[in-house]
Amino acid sequence: MNLGKSAEQIARREKLFSIVTRASGWLDALGLSWLTPLIRMAIGDNPREQLAELRRVLLVPLLGIVLFLFAWGFLAPQVNTSLGVIPGPAQVWTQAVNLWKDHLREREKAAAFYERQEKRNEKLIAAGKADKI
Repeated sequence: MNLGKSAEQIARREKLFSIVTRASGWLDALGLSWLTPLIRMAIGDNPREQLAELRRVLLVPLLGIVLFLFAWGFLAPQVNTSLGVIPGPAQVWTQAVNLWKDHLREREKAAAFYERQEKRNEKLIAAGKADKI
């Protein structure tokens, strides 16, 4: 009985591995290839191999990004142009946050405008002036 259950578990595990292998192509295309080793470890694959793969697909790119940000932050103030100094990562992040807040305010203003316009149109229709809409 244990052998049958063990064979069933092995078959289920192999089926999961084949699903992960097929999904791996899509995850790679979406830039989520780092999920594949995590999923494989979760379903019982060799952790040593999967950690090596995870290091290759996640740690190395993250380290590259961090090194780039440090280099940008260090070198940007040293570059002077006719328009001034090139902004560093902190200044760019601050402006990105401000831009997002401006976007949200503009969306609120647009929603308020359309609400006022709808009320105005309802009043015109009620007054029999539908041609002014």
